[in-house]
Amino acid sequence: MRRVSRPLIGIAPKYTPSDDDPTAGLEARRAVTRAIRAAGGEPLVLCCEDAGQAATALDAVDAVVMPGGGDSDPVLYGEPDRHPRLRLVEPEQDAGDLAIIHAALSRRMPMLAICRGMQTLNIALGGSLIQHLEPGTVEHWDSVHAIEITEATSLVAQVMGATLLVGRSFHQQAVKQLGDGLRITARTADGGVEAIEHTTAPALGLQWHPELHTAECPVQLEPFTWLVAEARTRMS
Repeated sequence: MRRVSRPLIGIAPKYTPSDDDPTAGLEARRAVTRAIRAAGGEPLVLCCEDAGQAATALDAVDAVVMPGGGDSDPVLYGEPDRHPRLRLVEPEQDAGDLAIIHAALSRRMPMLAICRGMQTLNIALGGSLIQHLEPGTVEHWDSVHAIEITEATSLVAQVMGATLLVGRSFHQQAVKQLGDGLRITARTADGGVEAIEHTTAPALGLQWHPELHTAECPVQLEPFTWLVAEARTRMS
């Protein structure tokens, strides 16, 4: 029997290329692990490259974080032509992330999906992405911008305790067609999708990176606090 006092929070790893590189490995960003610990959880990096591994790995954890990372292969949502500005497209990353998401949803395991993680959640449920955001009225790459929570009764509104906030973003892709079972609950001033959530499962997706400024803006720790609280409930 597993004996822990803090919920174990699985983190989908970032795959470092490539199979021919002896230094290749799996990484978790320190900002994410720090946020999990600050919220009362214990981070654990998952090693999943297919659906079978994901199902086994999730036996060890109480909740999952799908963090940011590179761009997704557009073939996953039926677009074989890649925009020339795509970066860090890694099929092994896509396969591992999708396996974890499907396994977590099938178990109704609490999930916090951040940036790429939110986009992959959308893809997993049949949605699509804008492959590359052109310059507009809101800067989405390395910027801090306003976010409006559009559904006052939504999970993200309950978690953040507000309907207006700011977030730091690092993304060039965005949700286009929404996946099945999801709803949009926050946007930027240019209409960009900033939060999605599952209508029946405990899965919350945030396009911004709350882990990047929890020290300066403590409310940004709230998504991790929510996840750890959900994990504790699952443990009991």
